[in-house]
Amino acid sequence: MEIETPPVLRDTPKPQGERRGLVIVHTGTGKGKSTAAFGLALRAHGRGKKVKVYQFMKVPSARFGEHRVQRFVPQDTHIPEAQSVAVPAQDRDFDGTWTAKRRESDPPLRPLRMLEKPEEIHGVLATVPDGLPPRFRWRKAWFNVVRAEGPERIALDWWRKEKPTRDYYRVETEDGQRFWLYRDGLFREIGLATRWYLQGIFA
Repeated sequence: MEIETPPVLRDTPKPQGERRGLVIVHTGTGKGKSTAAFGLALRAHGRGKKVKVYQFMKVPSARFGEHRVQRFVPQDTHIPEAQSVAVPAQDRDFDGTWTAKRRESDPPLRPLRMLEKPEEIHGVLATVPDGLPPRFRWRKAWFNVVRAEGPERIALDWWRKEKPTRDYYRVETEDGQRFWLYRDGLFREIGLATRWYLQGIFA
């Protein structure tokens, strides 16, 4: 059996004159750039070549991951929880513009913080069938309502028969907190089985 000398130990003649290096740049939006670059670098290093690796990270998503750096894109719908969708911040396939819905001097109609899913509130006892409850319980805490604006009636998609009409209220509690509540369904639609939810918190 013949054992061949590794290429790095071969006594090969070195070319005379000017020597130039090789620059390889891996770019693109897909995956596999780092694997290809380091694989090539290791092979070159194994043959005695001088290797330098530079990694450019121009956006925060390169460090934290695309799923952690996102932006909101408006959607053409009047349903509050579906009016925007989160996409990677560097994604340009979803280009949308936000249009002003109110004047600068007007109070906000939508809360700054929207819950991922509306949370049901309990202990609701409305004074009249279509009235606003003066008190409710949310996340094991009781809140007394002192001011309210509404209702703002939003009918969901007509082809979804199981989705009732919503009446939204902007309420303020005695300790200064402001919430966005809605009654899920009207008494003339589902009788006394209406349920109340908290969907957002104003700043």
